[in-house]
Amino acid sequence: MLIEEKKETNTYISKYKEIQKYLKESLDHRNDINKYWKENSIKYPTLYSIVRNVLSVASSSVEIERTFSGAKLLVTDNRSNLGWERIEQCVLLREWANISR
Repeated sequence: MLIEEKKETNTYISKYKEIQKYLKESLDHRNDINKYWKENSIKYPTLYSIVRNVLSVASSSVEIERTFSGAKLLVTDNRSNLGWERIEQCVLLREWANISR
C-alpha cells in the first residue's frame, strides 16, 4: 500500500516537473506546432500524448462539422426537391470557394 502511494507521488512529481520545464521554454520556436511536438515527443512524453489527441480531434472534427452545417442550410423545406447529387455539388462548390479565400 505504501509502495503504491510512493509510486503515484513520484509519477505526479515527474509530470509536474515536465510541465514546469515546458512552461519555462521560449515560445519563439513553436511556429509549426506539429513539427515542434514531433521533435519534442521524447522530451515531453506526457504532454505529447495529450497534444496528439487534442490536435487530431480538433483539426478533423471542425471541418466535418462546418460541412454538415453548410449542408443543413442548403437542404430546407423550400429546397426539398434537390437530389443528393446536386446537394453534393453545392457543398463542394462552397468548400472550394472557401479554400480559395
